[in-house]
Amino acid sequence: MKNISWLHFSDLHIGCPKNEGSWSFIKADLYRDIEQVYDLSGKIDFVLFSGDVTFSGQTDQFKAASDFLYELWDKFDKLGSTPLFFCVPGNHDLVRQDRPSAAARMLKMWEDQPDVQKELWDEASEYYQFIKSSFANYQSWYDNIKLPKPELFKKGYLPGDFSSSFTANGIQIGIAGLNSSFLHFADLKQTDGTALSKKQLSYVTDSNPHGWCDKNTISMLTTHHGPDWYTQSSKEEYRSEIYVPSLFYAHFYGHMHDPADISFSEGGSEERRMRQGVSLFGLEDTASGKRRVHGYSFYNLNIDKDSMVERVKPRNALKLHDGRYKLTPNHEYDLDEENTLTRIFNFNKAEEQKSTSDPEPDTYDTIVDTPITDEFSKETLDKIGNDTPSFDVRHAKIRISELKKASQLLKQTNFLWIKCDWGMGKEGFLGALLKNEIQKKQRAVYRIDLDEVLAIDEVHNSSKERLGLNLEEFIANLPPESPVTFILDNISTELISNYGEELFKKIDILKDVHSNSQYICASRYTSPVFIRDSVEIFPLNIYDVKEYISSNPNITQEMLTEEYLDAISDKSGNIPILIDNIIRKLRVVSLNEIYSDEHEFDGLTADTGEPIPKSLKYAISKLENSSDSVSQRCYKLLKVLSFLPSGESLKTIRYTFQRAPFYPDYAVKLQDLALINTTSSPISLKLQAGSWLAVITTQEKILKVSRHIREYVILKMSNKEKEDIVKKITNILFGSDWRQGKLKMAKNKILSGRGVTSTGPGNEHSLIKHVLRKATDNNDKRDIDSALRIASTYCSKICNSNRYRDAVLATKEILTMVEGFENQYIGSLCVTHGKALRMLSRRQSAIEYLEYSIKINLIKDKDDLVSAHLNIAYAYDTEGDTDNAVIASNKVKELSSKGDSSYNQAESIIAEMNDKKNDLVDIEKKSRNKGQIITANNVALTLAAEEDNIDKKIQYYDCVIDSKGDTYNTIRAAAQKVKHMTKNNCLEKIDNRDKQIVRFGYSLQFSQRTTGLFNTCHNALWEILKYENKIKELLRVYRLSSLIWRLSEKRTNEEECLNDLIAIVGSTGFKAMATSMDYQYFTIRSKALIQSD
Repeated sequence: MKNISWLHFSDLHIGCPKNEGSWSFIKADLYRDIEQVYDLSGKIDFVLFSGDVTFSGQTDQFKAASDFLYELWDKFDKLGSTPLFFCVPGNHDLVRQDRPSAAARMLKMWEDQPDVQKELWDEASEYYQFIKSSFANYQSWYDNIKLPKPELFKKGYLPGDFSSSFTANGIQIGIAGLNSSFLHFADLKQTDGTALSKKQLSYVTDSNPHGWCDKNTISMLTTHHGPDWYTQSSKEEYRSEIYVPSLFYAHFYGHMHDPADISFSEGGSEERRMRQGVSLFGLEDTASGKRRVHGYSFYNLNIDKDSMVERVKPRNALKLHDGRYKLTPNHEYDLDEENTLTRIFNFNKAEEQKSTSDPEPDTYDTIVDTPITDEFSKETLDKIGNDTPSFDVRHAKIRISELKKASQLLKQTNFLWIKCDWGMGKEGFLGALLKNEIQKKQRAVYRIDLDEVLAIDEVHNSSKERLGLNLEEFIANLPPESPVTFILDNISTELISNYGEELFKKIDILKDVHSNSQYICASRYTSPVFIRDSVEIFPLNIYDVKEYISSNPNITQEMLTEEYLDAISDKSGNIPILIDNIIRKLRVVSLNEIYSDEHEFDGLTADTGEPIPKSLKYAISKLENSSDSVSQRCYKLLKVLSFLPSGESLKTIRYTFQRAPFYPDYAVKLQDLALINTTSSPISLKLQAGSWLAVITTQEKILKVSRHIREYVILKMSNKEKEDIVKKITNILFGSDWRQGKLKMAKNKILSGRGVTSTGPGNEHSLIKHVLRKATDNNDKRDIDSALRIASTYCSKICNSNRYRDAVLATKEILTMVEGFENQYIGSLCVTHGKALRMLSRRQSAIEYLEYSIKINLIKDKDDLVSAHLNIAYAYDTEGDTDNAVIASNKVKELSSKGDSSYNQAESIIAEMNDKKNDLVDIEKKSRNKGQIITANNVALTLAAEEDNIDKKIQYYDCVIDSKGDTYNTIRAAAQKVKHMTKNNCLEKIDNRDKQIVRFGYSLQFSQRTTGLFNTCHNALWEILKYENKIKELLRVYRLSSLIWRLSEKRTNEEECLNDLIAIVGSTGFKAMATSMDYQYFTIRSKALIQSD
C-alpha cells in the first residue's frame, strides 16, 4: 500500500490591518501544532495553498508572505520533510483599481456579455491585459519564490493557472490549479459572480484533460472559490466539462473561512468530493465583536490496488479559558479516537488497469439456473394490499411550490426524498402528491417502514415483513405495465449516514429493473447524496395556515380573523398536527382559554395518524438511561434547549449548571442523533454610530430543538426539574436580579429585526410564561409581581423595537393568564397591547380595547393613562375621525405637563386637524430642541407630506433619517423618500444608507405584517430593485409580499406587482432561477392570474 500526505492551507490575508499584533501568536501555535501532527502522521509531501495569501496584492505583502513561508519550510526541514509548494490566487491577491476601467465594467457583466467571454481568450484584448495586470504582483511572486516546486510545471493562459505532475512514494500525482478570482476584482453581493472556464483546464492539459488525468495515479483540482460562487454558465461547465466524476480525486478550495467537506454521487456516477479549507487566519465582524477563525487540514491517502483510504486531521483554533487561542482537532467533524476522519473509496483506476492487462478467465460453466417465478397475478397483489395515502383537501391547498417540485422530481427521475419532521403533515402531503397518479394510472402504493433499520441489509427484513419478499424479488415479479410507488418511510439517521450511497445505488438499480416504479424516501434527515432530489417540508407560512384552517369543516368564520390566526399560529408553531388540535379545542373553549391553556403538549397524544417515531423515542431513551456521564450531560443540554423554543447559542447557556458546563462535544453528539439542528442566524441590528443601519451577520451557531422533540422531552421531566431549569435559564437571559426589576438583556435580543424567519415573541416570553404560571398556580403575590414586572418591561421593549405583532401575542397571553388579578403592571401591559394593535393597523380594535381598559379601571397609573389616550388619539386621527381625535388629544394635554413629549404630540394632532402649518413647524422645532425625537419626527413627516417643493420635502425626510432612536419613523422617511425620488426620476441619487434602511424596513414589516407601512416599504424596495435590475431579488420580494396580500385579501396589490414582474421577466428572458422556489411560485401565480381573468 502506497501513501502520500499534504497540508491544505487557505486565506492567510498577510497585510490585513485587523490582523496586526495577532499573527505572531497564531504563527507560533501553528508551528507547534504542525510538529504535533507530524509526530503522529509523518512526512509531508506537498503543501496546497488555495488562495488569498495576501490582503490586497501589494508587493510588500507578498514579501511578508515569502518570509513566513521560508520560516515554515525551515520548520519542515527540521522535521525531515521538503514538501513541494502549490498555490492559486485568491480575490485578495489581485490589485484593485481605485476607479474601474471600461474593461472592468464590461467584465463585471460577464454572464450577459458573450462577446467579452470570447475576446478574453485573445491575448491582445483589453480584457486579458486588464486581468494580467491585476495579477502581475501575484504571478511575479509565485514565479520567484524560492520554495521547492516540481520539474513538470505548465503555466496556464490566465495568471495563476497551472498543471503539474510529479511522483511521490511511487504515486504519480497530478494537480490542476485554476484562477477562479479573475472576475472578483470588486466586492460581490451574491455568490454567483465568479467564473471558471473549461478553456482554463484545456490550456493546462494540452487540450486533453482526460488524457492528462489518465497519466496520473490520482489527480486533484484546486481553485480559490468553490462552485457555489460560480456564474450559472460556469456551474454548468464545471459539472459537465471540468470536474467530471472520476476525473479528479477531489476539488480543494477556500474563500469562505469555515471548513466544509462534501461528497456526493449523482445518478449512480462516481462521487464528486469537495474539500473547503478553513482560513489560516481570518478575522470577521460579528454582533459581539470580532470572530477569529484559523486552522488548516492534514491529509493522507493510502492507495491500494482497488481502494483509497483518505485520512483527514482537520484543525481549528479554540479559545481557551485563559483567553489564548490554540489549534486543536475540529470536532465539528465525526472524528475517531485518533482525531482523524477516515473514509474508504473504490479506486476505479486500478480496476480499469486490471481489466485491460489481466482479464478474468471464462466462468460460463459455473453459472447455474436461477429459479424465476411467474409475474404476480392481480389476485396476489390484492392479497398483499395497498398503502395508498388518504387524500385530504386541506393539504392540496397548501405547500403548492413544494408539491410542484415534488411532482416534477417524480416525473423526471422516478425518485423523491422528503425531509419531514413529525407532525408536519407528511401523510397529507403524500396524499395530495399522489392523488392524480393513483386515480389516472391506477398506481399501487406500498409502504415499507424503516424506522428501526440501522443497516442496509436490514432493509430486506422490513421488505419481507410487508411484502413477503425482499424488495428486489418483489419488483422482479411485478408486471412491467403495472405502475407502482414504493414509500420507504421513517428512514433513520444511522442508515443515511452509514449507507446513504448504497441506498441510492440500490434504488437506481431497482428503477432500471422496473421502469414503471417510483420511490419516495421519507425521513427526518437528509444527506448530500439525496439533496438534489429532495423536498423539505417546513412549518406552514401564515397564508397556508389560513388556507389549511379554512378547509376544516369544524371551523367558524371567526377563526379566520387576524386575531384568531395570530393566536393559532403562535400556539401551534404553524405545525399542522398542532393546528388540528387547537381547532378541536376551539369547538368547546374560547380563544382566551387557548391563550391560558397550560397543557400545550396535548398534540403529542392526539389521534393524528402520525405516531411519534420509534427512532426518536429510542434516541432519547438511550441518553436518558445511559450510565455514561457524557451522555447524561448531553441529555441535560437537550432538556435546557427544550425550554428555548427560538434556539440559543452554546456560549449563552454553557454555564447553566456552574459546576458542569456544556461543551461543544455534547452538542455534536445531539446533532449526530438528529435531536438538535444548528443554524447561523443573521441578526439585523440598529447601530447608533457610523451609518444609521448596518446588517451584521453573526456566525454564532444557534442550537435549536424542534417542537416535537421539545415537547416530548418536557413531558418526561418532573415538575421540580422543570422549575430548576427555568429558574437557571431565566437568570441567564434576564440577569440574576430580575426579581428586583433589574433586567440585563443583550441588545440584539430586543433589537433583532428578525427578518422573514420570525419565530414569535422569543425565548424570554416563553420563560416569563413558565414563571408566571407557577406564581399564579401558587397564588404567590410577590412572585406574580416579579413576573409581571419583567413581562411589562419585556413587552414594552419589543413593542418599542417595532415588533408589534410579537407584542400583541405576548401581552395577550400574559393578560389572559392574570385575568381577575389586580397588579400595578397590568395597566402598562394593556397600553402596550393597545399600541401594538394600532401599529398593526387594527385601529378600531385598539380604540375599543384601550377605551374599555380605561373604563373598567385596568389602567390606573397616570403615565399609562397619558399613553393610552395618546394612542387613541393617533388611531382616531388615522381613521379620519377628527372630533374624537381632538377629544383624546385634549385629554392627553389635561393629564400631562405642558411642554413634555406627550403634550407636544397631542398639540401636533390638533394643529394637523386644524390645518395650522405654522403651529406644526413650531412644534417640530421645539420638540427637536428638547430631544423629543419621536414627536419631532412625526411632525416632520406630516410637514413633508404637505410640502410641494421636492427639495424641501427631501430635507424633511433626511432630517428624520439622520435622527437617532426612532426606527419606525426612519423607515417611514426612507420609504417615502424613495417614492418621491422615483416619481421625480432621480432614483440614482438614493444612497446606500437609504437602500439599507428600506431593506431593513421591508424585512421587519414582513415579519410583523404591518399592512400600511409594509406596502410602503414594498413599493420602495420594488423600485430600487427594478432600477438595479436585480431579477432574483424581485422574484423573492414578490413571493414574500404576495403571501401578505393574499392573507389580507388585497388582490389588486398582488395583480399589479405580478403584471409588473411578468413584463420584467419576459423582457429579460430570465431563466437562471427556473428551478428556484421563488421562480416556481411566480409561475404558479401567473397561471392563477390568467385563469381568474
